[in-house]
Amino acid sequence: MELAENYFETIEKVCSKTFGPNGMAVLVQGSTGTMSVTQRGWTIVQSIYDESNLKSLPIKVFFNSMKEINKIYGDGVKSFALVEIAFLKRLMHLKVENSMSVVTISQELQSLLRAFCEMNILSPISVSLSKPEDRVRATSALFYTSCPSAVSSSLQTIFHDWVSSCLCINSCKNSDENFISYLQFLTGNFDLLCYRNNSNSKCVSDSYILPGYLVDRVALNLNSKKEEQLQVELYIPEEEVDVLDILFRIKLIIKEKSSSNNLRTLLLTTAVLTEVVLFELIQHNFVVLHGVPVEAAKFVSLILHQNIDILNNVVNVKSYITGTKECTCLLLPNIFQLIICAPTDSLISEYACICKNALKHLLVIAKSSHGAGLVQAGGIFEKSLHFYIAKQINKVRDPSLFLVSNRKELLEWHRQNQLMKTALAGQDSDGRARNQSVKGELNNSGQGVSEENGISNVQNTELTSLHLESKSQDPKQLRNIEKHWMNNLEINGLLLQNVNENILAAFAQSLLRICNSIMLTTPLMEVYEPVSFKMQLLHHVIITAILFFKCDIAK
Repeated sequence: MELAENYFETIEKVCSKTFGPNGMAVLVQGSTGTMSVTQRGWTIVQSIYDESNLKSLPIKVFFNSMKEINKIYGDGVKSFALVEIAFLKRLMHLKVENSMSVVTISQELQSLLRAFCEMNILSPISVSLSKPEDRVRATSALFYTSCPSAVSSSLQTIFHDWVSSCLCINSCKNSDENFISYLQFLTGNFDLLCYRNNSNSKCVSDSYILPGYLVDRVALNLNSKKEEQLQVELYIPEEEVDVLDILFRIKLIIKEKSSSNNLRTLLLTTAVLTEVVLFELIQHNFVVLHGVPVEAAKFVSLILHQNIDILNNVVNVKSYITGTKECTCLLLPNIFQLIICAPTDSLISEYACICKNALKHLLVIAKSSHGAGLVQAGGIFEKSLHFYIAKQINKVRDPSLFLVSNRKELLEWHRQNQLMKTALAGQDSDGRARNQSVKGELNNSGQGVSEENGISNVQNTELTSLHLESKSQDPKQLRNIEKHWMNNLEINGLLLQNVNENILAAFAQSLLRICNSIMLTTPLMEVYEPVSFKMQLLHHVIITAILFFKCDIAK
């Protein structure tokens, strides 16, 4: 029991530091002794796990669950880790009657989690906001918070103006006035000013939206007073790469870039370089960002390869100070970050979560969107939200949204994207005739793309239906789905018929507090953007747990 508690506390402590919009990268040591800087949950779990922990069944259950999550999705491990640790810690302290041991319930929960990872009925849930009472309910769910403090009117204005520009409100001919009034109604619930706790912290009124992507690392050999145009060179070594291999690769980069052009080179790498290597790079006039989290490096790589406005990976870079930290800002086109100032880290995370939730609700009622995306320094939820907004104007399925992909799907998407650009260009010159021919070609080509590695078929594709759509479900449909879940649980023998009802109620209440405290869901009333699959999964697991324990605690 003590071994498991210590293990879970360590995982919680490290994951909490790296979790969410304000998450920090941590330095961990791999099984081979190599050091790496990461925010990735599975890497953290692996670095803390030891084979001697196999003697503790709760730890074994936890590790196997995280392994299964990583195998299926490749991401979302931290979210599941925090929830399952809370489950297991609570279970270890419950007095289970009728010979129902903690071990048995732990195994049941693991089976439950795995079963829902494999289910295919998890379609997005949204609510209708057409009626006034629905808007009130949605707003109360949107601004549900355990903290009495709220952001200032300055942040309201910033957020309102930014979202208005992103969603092209001025171009909405039919519902322009209603949309703006509803947006003001939502942001109006960000009520009072958050005052300073001490002289070193800032008010929320100092919050702002920063153009570019902020990397939480100091760039060596960069002019600190002005922005500079640099050619970005990315180096993301394999996990088990040798130190000598890294050194050899760096020397090749120095040799290639020293004679290529007049622009200085920014070397952005996930590797932690030695002082000798750094000295040599600076001697050759390189700007160096090393020890960058893998997630941040891969995101920058994706933007550089997808954005046609960035030629030869040349971007403007500047040193940037946020709070008391010095960072590096890459001025990537159409990328923005919401910099929130607050007295504590928990408030910063909470406000960022509120703003992200507001975007979810806005996306449900917005018919079209374009341009920049709100990108937080966090996990896949924030990045997928950015891609959803950025790709809506193209109305094209983007396989980069999925963690599992294949060459055939990528080639098909690329071909459709080219046809779409041709169609959009043809609308101005050739009128509707050319558009109809491209639509027919898309319809013919969209059939027969096989479903591989978890990616849906692209069949009967049309210009108006290539984008990902959220599917509204009325209360009757939701009840049917819940009934299906309950039947599925009964078939698999997962219902605990003999457990004391008081224990179930205590566990369910504890579960609700856990969910609220880590801000992963609101009680049964949530609106999701279509690409946040893992947040849906968490939400459904929690609903199922409530059904599982036969306790209606969402009132």
